[in-house]
Amino acid sequence: MRAIARKLDTTTILIFSIAFVVCGVAWMRFFWVTASNPSPVRYVEYADAQGTLDPFVQDCAPGPSFIEDDAIWRFCSYADAEDDPSAQLQEVSTQNGVRPPEQWGLVRFDLEAGEASLLWPLDVAADSQILALARAESGDLAVAWGSASDQMTAVYRIDPAGGAERLEGLPEDLTGRVSGLAWSARGLELVIGETDPLVVLVHDGSAWHDPEPVIGPADCGPETLCKLQMAHLDADVWYYLFTSAPVQVDDPAATEVQILRGPSGGPFDVVDSLILADLGGDQYTLSDEGQLLRIGDLFDRAPGNVINWSLSAEPFLLHGGTWEQVVSPENNASFYFSNYEVSTGSLRWIPGLNSSSQLRAWQIDQWLTLKSSGDGIVVLELDGETGETLTTDDSFLENAGAQTSILPASNGGYWLLGPNGAYVRVSESLERADQLNILERVKRAYENFGRFETYQDGNYYREQKALKMAAFPLVLLSLPAGYVLVFFVAQARRNKRAWVPLLARISAIYLVVATVFMWWFWELMDRF
Repeated sequence: MRAIARKLDTTTILIFSIAFVVCGVAWMRFFWVTASNPSPVRYVEYADAQGTLDPFVQDCAPGPSFIEDDAIWRFCSYADAEDDPSAQLQEVSTQNGVRPPEQWGLVRFDLEAGEASLLWPLDVAADSQILALARAESGDLAVAWGSASDQMTAVYRIDPAGGAERLEGLPEDLTGRVSGLAWSARGLELVIGETDPLVVLVHDGSAWHDPEPVIGPADCGPETLCKLQMAHLDADVWYYLFTSAPVQVDDPAATEVQILRGPSGGPFDVVDSLILADLGGDQYTLSDEGQLLRIGDLFDRAPGNVINWSLSAEPFLLHGGTWEQVVSPENNASFYFSNYEVSTGSLRWIPGLNSSSQLRAWQIDQWLTLKSSGDGIVVLELDGETGETLTTDDSFLENAGAQTSILPASNGGYWLLGPNGAYVRVSESLERADQLNILERVKRAYENFGRFETYQDGNYYREQKALKMAAFPLVLLSLPAGYVLVFFVAQARRNKRAWVPLLARISAIYLVVATVFMWWFWELMDRF
């Protein structure tokens, strides 16, 4: 009998030991991953006027983004897009049922609150573009939409609380690109055209008034080529910035391009001059006979609240009546899909760069871009420091980062906003500034089974979901929970002799459970 007792004691000790080791290894794995892996990305919660939306695959135009403090405006789809971008959008489920398909519209991503509002559906095509944006003192936005050829098709008034009103009644024969958009004491003012015709239209809150012709510099004519570069409103007066150069060019290195600034009808003052040969090759065109046929865009026109969608040469930037040329840190790069900080009466341009050697980059306080680190993604300076790995989620790099932007945060540092509302906050030292605590990471691990089933193409979050979700509590918590339960049962029965057999059974059951679920637990920790 003593030999049997010793054998039972040895077996019990072995069961206890193996159970402790297995559970301890699982906890070590949990704490090691928590300490060494960057936090998962955060995702915004989508909501429209009908309620909170379930996760859905969202398409957003590749640019630009408009920033108000820590809120970001983007032009995005309001429902899942099918493989064919021109197809009807699918229905989207909400807490209040299923709503009908909707078109694209403005989405306001409040990254500080972790929310995205879909309150501004618009009757515009998915491939249309934001041509101009202006903010009133009341917070209302005016947005001009147009086609890829810059032809304006609609102007909307955007209520920040929700709702968009199309400002009907624009003249049907209106042609030319938008050259300025701003709020004034008269209402919303819109400048259309580049040279002739160039007009101002005013919407007083109820209707558009008749176009008001703009009179440019008097010297423009057959012998002098003029090009409107931008229009900006100053104290309710439109000022126009023209470039002026002789049509006959004998030597580009000796030909002066004057920059003229003034109100309609003048006087136009010469505020600066450039040498024609110093401009980029895409910024002017000469005929074989030495005739100057074209002067292109030399300025980003953000002071006039107009977005340049692509500039192939280094543009000039106007700040407070003076300007400087924005220098690209790389050759053969184009300024493409810039972002803008929105304030009353103006936009601050955040130059965006597109090159063949890397993903897009943005000049905030320095040139920043995004790349893979092998273990995840990092933000880095183009000419300097590389930050730490921010996340192992590489969705920010999908489609060459076409859905991703690096944006300034209101209290310093940066926001990284990616596909489907994924976002992280980055410190000024390019480190993760919004690490999740342990409870948040556990919560996110379970939320991802609903979210990534929609967002990701792989099968991990679609197959054997229940088993994978059960693996975490069963492997980590079932043994200590069982021991606690035995303690209370034994205390209630006042029978301490029952402890050891009960604990041994709990340990044996745990070993079986851990053997079954350990693989799924280990996989889940790779994504924790």
